[in-house]
Amino acid sequence: MGTKPEPVRKRIPPLFVRGTMLSLLVLCAVAVAFQLIQAPEQRSKFSDIISAAVDALSAVELFAGARASAKPSKRWARAWGLLAFAALIYAAGDAIWAYLEVYANEAAFPSLADGFYLLYYPAFLLGVIFLVRKPATFAELV
Repeated sequence: MGTKPEPVRKRIPPLFVRGTMLSLLVLCAVAVAFQLIQAPEQRSKFSDIISAAVDALSAVELFAGARASAKPSKRWARAWGLLAFAALIYAAGDAIWAYLEVYANEAAFPSLADGFYLLYYPAFLLGVIFLVRKPATFAELV
């Protein structure tokens, strides 16, 4: 009998590997730092600040993904770009929230951050709609 052909292995893109490694490194550093902080007020401040930084990191990774997907598909690049923009909007909301709570010592609700949080959802929805492979009717998309 003939020999079995070797399975084709797809190479994992280096951008994905770097992004995953950076994300895991940040996650581990945040977990260790959170465990080292004992005071509840300090933990709350750390959480407010680090969430904006992690959101910004995810936006950067999504923008890199959008750029990388531009060659195979303009539609995918647009979709990932919209998702990245949505993540950036959310990061801006978290940054404003952190500033108000940590530095200005003001109640962060209601605030300007809420406007950014509300803008996040339509931008995210548009990104998801662009990810759909086949054009669908409006009723199918909703």
